Order: sequence, then C-alpha cells, then structure tokens
Amino acid sequence: MRSYTNLSTIAILTVLAACGQETSNVHEPAPKPEVSYPAPDIPALMAAANIPGLAIAEVNDCIASDASFYGVVDVETGDPVSADTVFEAASLTKTIFSLVVNQLADEGVIDLDEPLSERFEYPRVSDQAGYARLTPRIILAHRSGFPNWAGDPTDEETWGDIDFKNPPDTQFGYSGEAYQLLQAYVEDRTGKTFDELFEERVRARMPRTSLFAPHPDVVTAYGHDKNGGKEDGRALIAPARAGAAFSANSNAG
Repeated sequence: MRSYTNLSTIAILTVLAACGQETSNVHEPAPKPEVSYPAPDIPALMAAANIPGLAIAEVNDCIASDASFYGVVDVETGDPVSADTVFEAASLTKTIFSLVVNQLADEGVIDLDEPLSERFEYPRVSDQAGYARLTPRIILAHRSGFPNWAGDPTDEETWGDIDFKNPPDTQFGYSGEAYQLLQAYVEDRTGKTFDELFEERVRARMPRTSLFAPHPDVVTAYGHDKNGGKEDGRALIAPARAGAAFSANSNAG
C-alpha cells in the first residue's frame, strides 16, 4: 500500500500569521521586544536537504503575498519553479475539507456532535459500538481511534475492515481513514460530492487548486527522492475522485 505521507523533496512552505484573531485587552501580556533574524540562505538550505525546488508564500492578514520561487520542478528537464507551479498538497486537503464541514455545521446541515451512526451506516468499521461514538468533531480533531489508513484510498479492492487502535475520543491519533469516513458521511448528508462542495464553497478562493486532477494548463512539480533524484516519472496524485484526506494539488499562492 502506498503511503500518503508527503515525502516529496519538492515542497510548498507557507508562513502563516494570525488571521483575524481578536484579543481582549484584559490581562494583556507585556509586549515582547522585536527581534530581527538574518535572512536564511534558501539555496544553501535546499542544497543541504537535496530539495530541487521550492515555493514560499507568506500570509499576512489572511492574504498570500511576497511569494518567492527557487530551483526546478524536474531535475531532468530543469524547468524552473514559478508562480504557476502546482505541487501535491497532500494532507493539507484535510484543511480544505474541515472548512467545508464547519460551514455545513454553521448552516445546520450537519451537527458536529451527533454520532455519524444515527444517520449513516458504515459496515467497514469492525466495532459498531465504537462507531456509534464517532462524531464529526471527534474525527476533525483526530481522536477517532482509527489507524492512519486501513487500505489504499485510491483502490477500493484494498479496502477491508477498519479496526480501532484505541476507543474513540480517548487520545490523539492522526487518521486519513477517519477523514475519508467523514467525507462519505458529508456526501451522503448533502447529496453532493466533496469536489462539488469545493467548487461551490472554496473554488473562488483557490482558483489554481484541484482535488483529483491538475488543470491542464499548469506546470506540475515532480516527486523526488531523499537524494534529490526524480522518482520513476511520478508527477502528482491524480485519483479518480476527490479524497478529503490527501488529493489536493495547488500552488503556493
């Protein structure tokens, strides 16, 4: 089974600032003195880690700005990384999906604290008593008790029973499998696929992002191994349908 941990040495690095956070003026901590740091030597860091290409976007007040690009998308062709270069976003897909789930909760379409089992059957879960305790909130918080994966999410022939590693909501345990379950639940409740929900709710903010196949007019970054060599012609993950846990492709901006 293929691992969906993002091991590509071509990567997107996003520096995030606080987005729209309001703080009370009661018991405000004393301001910290400003500290300046020398600008990092990005090319030297890339060379040390065998990273052939990099896109960096700084986010201030929820707006991406000051994007910069280094290296190449493919060590064989030497094509440079640019503003249009699309990378595998991998598990950052979960962030997009979480936004959609919370929007649906705000609208009353789903209840974050209602057990999924009350409205949705999922026979793959071996312990149905444990399944009866799972809620959208528990899954979003990675407290489902599921393993990270119980099969290849792009190949239904590998899908078997899902066994709990620990009882639900007892400890943190990162799980793509749980997000795929929540995707199935959300699609059943809304009558729409995750891709359709993305198009309706997120597309305007992320015009160069796709959930199962990259746009044909963009340059895609190739996967490279830990030594900076190209992986057997591998480009981006392109499953037949959107996966809430892993399938997004996007650019830094």
